[in-house]
Amino acid sequence: MKIPKSIRIAGHEIKIVYKDRLESAGTACVGLAFLSQDRIELARTCEGVPLSKDQLATAFLHEALHIISTLHSLALNEKKVTSLELALY
Repeated sequence: MKIPKSIRIAGHEIKIVYKDRLESAGTACVGLAFLSQDRIELARTCEGVPLSKDQLATAFLHEALHIISTLHSLALNEKKVTSLELALY
């Protein structure tokens, strides 16, 4: 799966940005969504290990689903987002 440089979700142009590493609340993660900034960040590595194309693709889908959930008031929990991410991939 080719990850685009940006994606349009419900009228928002969401930019995809790569970072060497990401953390959320002090824990390493592979992706973060920032709806207020119209941005998805993806990590190139996690705990010093390079991420594969498959890992980046599923992280991209996961974060896009979080944005969709928020914009459409779906209130999808993490388990549901992960299930949909894997089903789509």
